[in-house]
Amino acid sequence: MVDFLAENNLCGQAVLRIVSRGNAIIAELLRLSEFIPAVFRLKDKSDQQKYGDIICDFSYFKGPEYYDSKLEAKPDLQDLDDEFRENNLEILSRFYLAFESVHKYIVDLIRYLDDLYEGVYIQQTLETVLLNEDGKQLLCEALYLYGVMLLVIDQKMEGEVRERMLVSYYRYSAARSSADSNLDDICKLLRSTGYSSQSGAKRPANYPESYFQRVPISSTFISMVIGRLRSDDIYNQVSAYPLPEHRSTALANQAAMLYVCLYFIPSILQTQQAKMREIVDKYFPDNWVISVYMGITVNLVEAWEPYKAAKIALNYTLDSANIREQASRYSVSMEGLRPQIQQLLKEGFLREEIVLDNVPKLLNCLRDCNVSIRWLMLHTADSAYDPNNKRLRQIKDQVINDSKYNPKILFQVLLDTAQFEFTLKEMFKKMLSEKQLKWESYRAEGSERMTELAEVFSGVKPLTRVEKNENLQAWFREISKQIESLNYEDSTAAGRKTVQLIQALVEVQEFHQLESNLQVCQFLADTRKFLHQMIRTINIKEEVLITMQIVGDLSYAWQIIDSFTSIMQESIRVNPSMVTKLRATFLKLASALDLPLLRINQANSPDLLSVSQFYSGELVTYVRKAAAFCERQRSAFCERQRSAFCERQRSAFCEGQRSAFCEGQRSAFCEGQRSAFCEGQRSAFCEGQRSARGSVLRGAAFEGSVLRGAAFCEGQRSARGSVLRGAAAFCEGQQRSARGSSVLRGAAAFCEGQQRSARVSGFSTAEHPGLVILFLMFSQVAKLTHAISIFTEGILMMKTTLVGIIKVDPKQLLEDGIRKELVRRVAYALHKGLIFNPKAKTSELMPKLKEMAATMDGFYRSFEYIQDYVSIYGLKIWQEEVSRITNYNVEQECNSFLRTKIQDWQSVYQSTHIPIPKFPAVDESATFIGRLCREILRITDPKATCYMDQLNTWYDLKTHQEVTNNRLFSEIQDTLGTFGLNGLDRLLCFMMVKELQNFLSVFQKTILRDKAMVDVFKAMLSAVNPVKGIVANASKGYANAVAKTQKIWGPYLESIMKVGQMQILRQQIANELNYSCKFDSKHLAAALENLNKSLLADIEAHYQDPSLPYPKEDNNLLYEITASLEAAGIHNPLNKIYITTKRLPYFPIVNFLFIIAQLPKLQYSKNQGMTCRKATDPVDWSPLVLGLLTLLKQFHSRYTEQFLALIGQFIRSIMEQCTSQKIPDMPSDVVGALMFLEDYVRYTKLPRKVAEAHVPSFIFDEFRTVL
Repeated sequence: MVDFLAENNLCGQAVLRIVSRGNAIIAELLRLSEFIPAVFRLKDKSDQQKYGDIICDFSYFKGPEYYDSKLEAKPDLQDLDDEFRENNLEILSRFYLAFESVHKYIVDLIRYLDDLYEGVYIQQTLETVLLNEDGKQLLCEALYLYGVMLLVIDQKMEGEVRERMLVSYYRYSAARSSADSNLDDICKLLRSTGYSSQSGAKRPANYPESYFQRVPISSTFISMVIGRLRSDDIYNQVSAYPLPEHRSTALANQAAMLYVCLYFIPSILQTQQAKMREIVDKYFPDNWVISVYMGITVNLVEAWEPYKAAKIALNYTLDSANIREQASRYSVSMEGLRPQIQQLLKEGFLREEIVLDNVPKLLNCLRDCNVSIRWLMLHTADSAYDPNNKRLRQIKDQVINDSKYNPKILFQVLLDTAQFEFTLKEMFKKMLSEKQLKWESYRAEGSERMTELAEVFSGVKPLTRVEKNENLQAWFREISKQIESLNYEDSTAAGRKTVQLIQALVEVQEFHQLESNLQVCQFLADTRKFLHQMIRTINIKEEVLITMQIVGDLSYAWQIIDSFTSIMQESIRVNPSMVTKLRATFLKLASALDLPLLRINQANSPDLLSVSQFYSGELVTYVRKAAAFCERQRSAFCERQRSAFCERQRSAFCEGQRSAFCEGQRSAFCEGQRSAFCEGQRSAFCEGQRSARGSVLRGAAFEGSVLRGAAFCEGQRSARGSVLRGAAAFCEGQQRSARGSSVLRGAAAFCEGQQRSARVSGFSTAEHPGLVILFLMFSQVAKLTHAISIFTEGILMMKTTLVGIIKVDPKQLLEDGIRKELVRRVAYALHKGLIFNPKAKTSELMPKLKEMAATMDGFYRSFEYIQDYVSIYGLKIWQEEVSRITNYNVEQECNSFLRTKIQDWQSVYQSTHIPIPKFPAVDESATFIGRLCREILRITDPKATCYMDQLNTWYDLKTHQEVTNNRLFSEIQDTLGTFGLNGLDRLLCFMMVKELQNFLSVFQKTILRDKAMVDVFKAMLSAVNPVKGIVANASKGYANAVAKTQKIWGPYLESIMKVGQMQILRQQIANELNYSCKFDSKHLAAALENLNKSLLADIEAHYQDPSLPYPKEDNNLLYEITASLEAAGIHNPLNKIYITTKRLPYFPIVNFLFIIAQLPKLQYSKNQGMTCRKATDPVDWSPLVLGLLTLLKQFHSRYTEQFLALIGQFIRSIMEQCTSQKIPDMPSDVVGALMFLEDYVRYTKLPRKVAEAHVPSFIFDEFRTVL
């Protein structure tokens, strides 16, 4: 008969593909369960209010017209619905495909069964398939996997959530035809069951049997599958567990399958007591907690509670005496196994000869260990017992008490067992690979010994007191030939013959009185030893490895093992070398992957890679979690270091030293301090740089940045990396004086608690408090450094290991763990440190930035210090992770301005292994970068402050006190670095885009739809045409138009000044970025500037001559160079196009009327420029000009030309009227208009002829005399 799984056996291949797909579907369901969009749960009131009308359950299908009409009636709701679709359709499609695959799986299984009934597969029926060993296994697995799918869906994805996702997919998907998508059938299968996985939730009636019966399956097929599972050992596991008390463990996987399949025929559970008693006696006589699939545990006490027959059958197992007996048995077993396994693991104990002689004993030990670990782990697991169920609590307490359960001892035994198992496997693998070679070498050695002995009895070879004996000579030659003739391939015959040869050698020694000759006896003993070795070697079978693989299964602990993580970490803390055993434990856990991957691999399915990656990734995640303790230790050290560094910066330690020591000691102290941590020297350096800086660049505009440059340069020096070297220098400086050395000895003695010795040395804590603090700090640093070094050594002792299909490098594991802890702490510090109170009388911005800068500097210093002890590139990791944190938070903050959000799983900055934590919002901002940006906008609000462009400073309108200046951006650079400033700039861009879009919306919907306003604009246009001319009676004409349009200028002014305010901030950020780039990386700055100029020259040349090259559409050069230029501050924010616009009627005349309406509110001052006349009617000049400039930049240049022409006409007309009326002074409105033109030309860097084209030069000459 053809092999059932042969490629040409269509029947076998069909069911194999179904089972393979079933395992892949479960992996996909488990993977997707971690990516359910939180909004579909509707747990928060805010989500319910916002999305309640667009996220519906299956009630939608009762009246879809009602819901659709409700959406159409509200444009805002419709817009929200469109945005929701764009953001979630991709993930909804993924979920729908998974749900569809579950339905398709059972449909295909039913079709396969129908084909068997109809005889499609020649000579194959359901009965014949179930008689075949592979066929029986596959059919049982097919039904079992379908049940597991349904259980996984209900446990991982709540019913209401499923319904909402299916309805949303139905509404948003273009494929609405139920005939094509089977949506109706899928909805019927996966509608809510009412089940909740929450602790204490009530179990629905008839659950899960009613759920399992939603798709009818042949009752004959189910009955036959359950029959096989009841009666047969379908996987032949009992042979690996010969002891009768291990039978339930041997049949554990089959018991899990039977548990799931019984729900397809609930009548057995409910009424058939005989069958249930048989099942319990065979599978559950000593256990009631089972692992269903990949560590999903079920407690039969709770699961079978509603079923009468099952409950009665289980009563004996749950009898208090039986529980006590089982728990006590495993308690005794653990007490005996622990020393036994530790003895086996002693260095040098497991030698090859001992292993070969004691294979059965070693396997028995391995069985006992694994069976005991399995029972105790399952029956004491918290996940298996509902804390709200009194009976379950009582059972658990009894198990814990009677088994004397100690999780630390259990975990230790697990580690030792895993290590023993790993060592034994490796030895057997090595012996198997060398089996034939060694056997042949032993045969050759034995044959040579017999040949040599034959020569001894020939009389030719001299040997003490051995007489010539031709009979023995011939006999030994014959034995040599017999040994040589042994055939490795025929191991059975060779084994029998080897035993006979050993017996013959024993007999010849006895019958021929050869014992008297020690040399001959030694030859015979050596030969017998080699023959014995041949027997041992020939008996090395691969079956031993298979048995170890079966016995060592740890798939049941796939989820339970997580509860031992804290114990694992504590054990490692106490003994870092424990990590070597962890490697064996992880490899043991990786064997669980065999369960889902076996059939996928047999079917040569393309799903093999994705399923392997998922389970391997889950295991590696756990490995990372287990190793996270090292990072927490290191992080705690860094935190203490950071605190110490920050405290040292703030303390008056140096002052105390000055008062305590003489002048010579002070110089020695400063000499020592300067080498590593004296901030005073750096401050002096920075002050000197600041004084020189004003003559180099724009004075105060760049003040403060040199400090960061100095820090950057110092960061490159290796000397800065060690605080201990600084301590050595300090001590050396102190020891230059006799008194200093005695003081140091006294301080050291004091720190060690040796007060008596301190008194002898003349040391006084009151006299030298600073030294005590210093030595205590160094003592703490030394202790923590030692602990981290030892722990890191333990982690690095793990060899590179293949976990599933993912290679785990311990060095990379250590680095990733360090990155994870760094990200967690820095993100938390930024979140907590940048929270502002908008109601504070004085802004908290600068104090909090300074404090945050000190905190970040402390992190940086401690990280730099520790890098050598954990063998990592500290500066590289610091820059990569801090930039990732900043960019991720900027991205999340910008999401509020995007219609299509960037989800965490789509973000290039978020990582599964090194996740950036998300914190709940404390105000309208989602992240710290948003809070920082909005606080800056609040304190520089044009309605409350006045910006002095010459001083780069904001002043309060009422008090005239300085609010902030360009030092603010230096502080942000010190705190968040270049990425922080760049991210702030990016966020301001999004805010500007939003503001400009809102402005245009108001312009179109309010201004252009007001008939009275439009009539005023039309009249004004006719009055000013032609713009080259002079407007008659200009003052009155302009004043009337402004008066009629006065009501629209309030919101208009607010939007313009907001845009202008953000442009000023962007300019300041660009200046700071450009300055720091030129200072820290002058070569990079020069290269970028030259590359930018050459690219612009090439592009201009292309437009003059199209035959010249130009970057193609798929060339990312322009995009990438733009990002680099913006990061280096080599750009002009005023030249950017932020939004796409359409042609707007009356746009130039509206903006012209707007600007002349604002001029009366302003006045010119020679010292301050254009300022606000009244604080009650605030208009800030710089934001006004820059905002209007930015707005005009978004439209075609002809709008700007028309606008400038109208201003020029206004100036000429007013001046003409003043001349005719003989008014000597230039009107203030004209001064304001001319100032606008001057500033417009200055900001846009256009030639003066642009303004002089509209205003005669003599007017500008007169204007300059006013200035």
